[in-house]
Amino acid sequence: MLLSLIVLSQENQTMDYYSQLDAILSSEPVTITNLRNNTDLKIKCNSSQYYKLDASTVKDAYINTDCFCVVNITAKNKKIEVDGPAQVYITGDNNTIYNDFNIKKHLSHPLIIIIGLKNELKVNLEGISSVPYKVVTALVKDPEFITSIQSITNFIFITTYNSNYIGCPKVRLAQRSI
Repeated sequence: MLLSLIVLSQENQTMDYYSQLDAILSSEPVTITNLRNNTDLKIKCNSSQYYKLDASTVKDAYINTDCFCVVNITAKNKKIEVDGPAQVYITGDNNTIYNDFNIKKHLSHPLIIIIGLKNELKVNLEGISSVPYKVVTALVKDPEFITSIQSITNFIFITTYNSNYIGCPKVRLAQRSI
């Protein structure tokens, strides 16, 4: 009985995710234009929003979200930081993407989809979970993809059939004293 409740809960969360994603993507994106040259771009998503931008004129991009949103960025040779439950599409080459990932906060992790060449993903894992779980952190289509971990943890990247990469941390259990 408990197992079926867990499966039902996971299916409901998956359906909620796809419902939210469909609602966001069917809305008109906020297109950010007239960006000042060589300044930092900071995006703060407070509600289910859809941003679309060309970051070619900005220095770096920072995305901070408190709730689920979608950001579509075209960038080249940029530093892009992502924190919070955003789904971020990055199209371009030679970008360094920083993914802040708090293990304690389930369902608050960003999903980063990277399309381009010679991009690098640096994942900063924080916290310890009381239950083990696996989660996708990035989908990458880049034969020259580089990744690194900026904290001590078990972390693996799995190669899929068509040479894309999926980041999947092996999350540690909190140690308990008996």
